[in-house]
Amino acid sequence: MASVRAQQRVLAQQAASAVTNFAELVAQRNQRLVDVARGVLLAITRMEAVAALDGPRCGANLAPLLAEEASFANLGAVRPDGSLFCSAAPAPPGVNLADRPYVRDALRSGALGVGEYGVSRIRASGALGFG
Repeated sequence: MASVRAQQRVLAQQAASAVTNFAELVAQRNQRLVDVARGVLLAITRMEAVAALDGPRCGANLAPLLAEEASFANLGAVRPDGSLFCSAAPAPPGVNLADRPYVRDALRSGALGVGEYGVSRIRASGALGFG
């Protein structure tokens, strides 16, 4: 009976260790995705088409990147009022993202804004928003 309990403790410790290792791997993967998003957003802010508020040219520049990178639901840029002027994916007119936390945070701070999981207004797919 004592050896069964000892074996159960060992198995429980191994399971806990496996769960901890898995959680660390997930956290590392998520951090890499955040770092990639930050880098892509920084590059977008430096695009000539963004500085010129040239939505069609900006969207045309970003569309190939979106096609290559499955991690992103969409890529784009907004005006200071939150209105979308550039989208890699086709977007209906009049989309405004000012109510999204990641957009508000980015516009307020000038730094990376991270939102919560939600449904993309452009692609209608679930995504974690960055701005």
